[in-house]
Amino acid sequence: MDQQELYTSTWNALGAFDYAAASKLATRFLRVYQPFSNLLVKLCNCENLYTQLSFLKPKWYYMRKDPLNLLYHYLAEETTKEIAVLESHPTTVVGLADTTPLLEILHALVDLCRVRQTFIHLYQALLSKSHSSSSSSSSTSDHGDASWPNTIRWFGKYLDNLYAKMTLYFNNILLDKEQLLTDDDPAKSLWKGIKIDYHDQICTFRKRFGAHCVGLIYEVTSAVPFHPQGYVLADTPYEAPQGIHSFPFIYCQPNQAPKEHMPNIISIIQGSRNKLSDPKSDPVYFYDSKIGSTYYLAQVDEHVVLVVIYLERQVPQREPTTLDFMASMVRSLRGTSVIADLSRME
Repeated sequence: MDQQELYTSTWNALGAFDYAAASKLATRFLRVYQPFSNLLVKLCNCENLYTQLSFLKPKWYYMRKDPLNLLYHYLAEETTKEIAVLESHPTTVVGLADTTPLLEILHALVDLCRVRQTFIHLYQALLSKSHSSSSSSSSTSDHGDASWPNTIRWFGKYLDNLYAKMTLYFNNILLDKEQLLTDDDPAKSLWKGIKIDYHDQICTFRKRFGAHCVGLIYEVTSAVPFHPQGYVLADTPYEAPQGIHSFPFIYCQPNQAPKEHMPNIISIIQGSRNKLSDPKSDPVYFYDSKIGSTYYLAQVDEHVVLVVIYLERQVPQREPTTLDFMASMVRSLRGTSVIADLSRME
C-alpha cells in the first residue's frame, strides 16, 4: 500500500467510526514519519471518546478539568510543535521530497482539535444551563435526565437508531464474532441492551403471522464494492459478485436464506424499480401461483430491500398486518421517525 492509499484508508476508517482499524493503520505511518503516527493514534483515541459523548457523562462532566478537552488541547499543542519542526527542517527531519501534504494534514488536525474543544464547551454549557434551570425536576427519560437539552436527547435517539440499524445490516458479521464470545444464544447476546431490537420485532412478526421468511437483500452495484466480511483495507483484492450472488441476504430470518426463491425476488426487484424507489408507494406485491408463494418487497435504502415471503397460500395484496409491519420497519430503518422527532422538539 503506497502513502496515498494509506492516507485514504485511514481517513475512511475514521469516517466509518472504526477506530480500531484506524489505529492499526496509523501505526503503519511509523515507516513514513514516527511523530505523525503517534499523533494519529492519539487522534483515534480522542475521536472514540468524543463519539461516545463521554464528556457529558457525570463522571467526567463534574470534574474541574474535563479529560477529553485536555486530550484535544495537548494533541493540538503537540501537532503545532511538529508543524514548527517540519517547517524549520522540511527535508532533513522527514527525508521526503515534499512535506506540503503532511503539513496540510497537521494544520487541519490542529483546527479539528480546536473545533472539538469548542463543541465540548458548548454542549457542557448547554447541559449546565439546563440542569440549573430545572434542578427541581426529578423526571427522567430514556436518554438520561429529562432536563438535558432537546438536541442532546435527540442526538441520543439518533445514535440509538443508527446503532440498531448497523447491527441489523452487519448482523451476519457480528454474529460470527459473537459466537466466539458467548456460549449462550449469540443472536440474543448480540441484541442485548440495544434499544431498538429489530431482530426481536422480525421474529415476533414471523411467529404471529406465519411468514416463511423476512430478510434484507443488498443489491450490489459496480459503483460500490461489496465485501461480505465488512470493512477491508484499501489494497484488499476485490472480485465483484455475479448473478444471484450480487443480491445477497445481509439479514435473514430464519438464518438460512431462501435460495429457491431468489429468481423470483431478483425478477421482482429488476422489474419494479420505479415503484420500489417511490417513498410514498406501498410494498411491491407478487403471487406465484405455480409454487403458491406470496412476496412483498419494500425499498429501505438505495441498495437495501426488505422482503417478506409467505408459502403455500395467497395472501391478499393489501393484507394490513404485513403492510403495517413493513411500513414501520422501513420508516424506522430510514430514520424518518427519529428525524421527524427533531422537528417536533421545541
